[in-house]
Amino acid sequence: MAKIKYDKQRVGAVLSALRDGTGLADDDQPILAWLEGGGDLDALDPVAGVTAVQAALEAGLSERIAAAGAARDKDVRKLARAAAHKLRSQGVEVPQAKAAASWSIGREDRAELPPRALVGLPEDDGYVPFLLSSVGHESACVSGGAAGPARGFRDDDHGHVSRSQARKILDEAQGDHRLFEVPFYEAVAVLEQAFDAGGGQRPGGFGHLLSHVDADALQAARDGDPLGGLAASLDEDALHRPGPLLEGAWVVPYAADSDALAPFLERALGVLADAGQDEAGMRAAIHELVDDATDAVLGDAARSTWAYGLTVHAWLAARAGEDDVSQVSRATALALADADRAGRDVPWAREWVNRHLSYVVDMAVQYGRQGQLPSAD
Repeated sequence: MAKIKYDKQRVGAVLSALRDGTGLADDDQPILAWLEGGGDLDALDPVAGVTAVQAALEAGLSERIAAAGAARDKDVRKLARAAAHKLRSQGVEVPQAKAAASWSIGREDRAELPPRALVGLPEDDGYVPFLLSSVGHESACVSGGAAGPARGFRDDDHGHVSRSQARKILDEAQGDHRLFEVPFYEAVAVLEQAFDAGGGQRPGGFGHLLSHVDADALQAARDGDPLGGLAASLDEDALHRPGPLLEGAWVVPYAADSDALAPFLERALGVLADAGQDEAGMRAAIHELVDDATDAVLGDAARSTWAYGLTVHAWLAARAGEDDVSQVSRATALALADADRAGRDVPWAREWVNRHLSYVVDMAVQYGRQGQLPSAD
């Protein structure tokens, strides 16, 4: 008898539905149900069965592959065992297939695992990294990236893995990338603020990830504001002690836009080359230069992105019991959100611009330019 082959087009359609929640033909719904941990593989026709196994392989669903290894159909079993070998060769743990018994008292219930979320300190462009997972009966959906109101999100990455792999991914991510575990539903509400501000589009697979969670709890989080407990008015004293954002465990580096900063680098080198200027005049010139540069690099997009990023930073710091850090980051966020406040009047941003300019000038001195630029302050 000829070997039964899977249908590539059906595999692609099922994977699209699994990952992105796209529509699917009625004939393929049982395949999707099986991939998500329900359904009965033995109830599928042979072509659908091998198609389901191939889709599980391409999605990396090792527990589904293991289950298929005990299927009644010979072609389904053979493909499942070949798929298990391939995953193991890639370093993926695949459970051993369990042979079907001649009788059953019904499917054994597996413990329900709650959805999880990690949210991190803002990166040097102000975007907030995140990693979320929701768990079905047999597999899990994982979504990661970075959120910010200018574009909504970037570095979108999502996929389906086994329950154990999802747990391992989130456990290992904590600490290495300054990510903190936070309540899942609050995290979604916080991230959706950035997605909405960036045009409303969600990362790929995000809707499917949310299809596995409690709809009422999710709506309650959306109706509230997890960030609402932070200060609503600007604390000028906290704004002017930016130390926790410049050094230490809660540091928030700022990478100014290089194109916007370029003219001021030239100005700095010009100040350095002006041999006829005394030190006091040079200090005044560089102070003015840093002020102008900070105003220039903090355009509307940068301000909105950083206002969001530092608000999330304040939220994470408050959750960690770092109230002083939270006050500083929240005050800085509110200052950035104030369109009437010049960039030079945001000490955290001004200090980072000063550092960028000083670094370039120091490199110029190191490579043979004469003189030395004094501190702006």
